[in-house]
Amino acid sequence: MRLRADVNCYHCGRLSGTWEWPAATTGDYGTFQEPAEGRRLAGRLRGLRCLHCGGPVFLDEIRRLTPPAVYALQRPRRGRPRKQDRRLVS
Repeated sequence: MRLRADVNCYHCGRLSGTWEWPAATTGDYGTFQEPAEGRRLAGRLRGLRCLHCGGPVFLDEIRRLTPPAVYALQRPRRGRPRKQDRRLVS
């Protein structure tokens, strides 16, 4: 599981992007993504500055990201159904 938080600026208050990191660790190391599906950069949170004014940033609204559920559907077998399967249907 991973965590994601918005990165906001202390000076101008603008949203600079999102910060994502594994839930088992602290948020010191992770990936930064610019707003509007911009480029992704891996690194440390300490070196991160506001993209607009260059001011210090903070994390806001931490959310948990859960991976989507994967379902394996079985295709029906070819040929005539087995007798016991036919009995279950009728």
